[in-house]
Amino acid sequence: MLDETILDLSAVSPDGRWIAVLQTDAANKDHPYRTMAYPNGGGKPVMLCAFCIVWWSVDGKYLTFRFQPLPNSTVQTYLLPVSGEHGLPVLPPEGLGGPEDLNKSGRVIAVPSEVDSVLGPNDYSYTMTNIRRNIYKIPIS
Repeated sequence: MLDETILDLSAVSPDGRWIAVLQTDAANKDHPYRTMAYPNGGGKPVMLCAFCIVWWSVDGKYLTFRFQPLPNSTVQTYLLPVSGEHGLPVLPPEGLGGPEDLNKSGRVIAVPSEVDSVLGPNDYSYTMTNIRRNIYKIPIS
């Protein structure tokens, strides 16, 4: 598919125009991985972020970002509106460095959990794990 090594194919846009992949970035010692969006059918790739997980909402109206959380912080999922004609949100040329770059944009919608699937800012799914154990001791004779 590409001359560059792909570590993971993250997502394909619902309209099929973009393919998001995780690659190594040997030039950046602080962030040795990057997520790129390649146009399906050829063209110039777009840097999305330095090591994040991305996917599109089901309707293609949002690009969803999840960054590696900092120590003692909770995982959040971020939604950026997608430009209809371009198929990607407006991003800086060097991509996003982390959640702080998203918060500067003023267009981001933060969802306070690790989301599995997104329909929109109010409609998403996530996994909750609940462990229950037998709290009573029953004597066995």
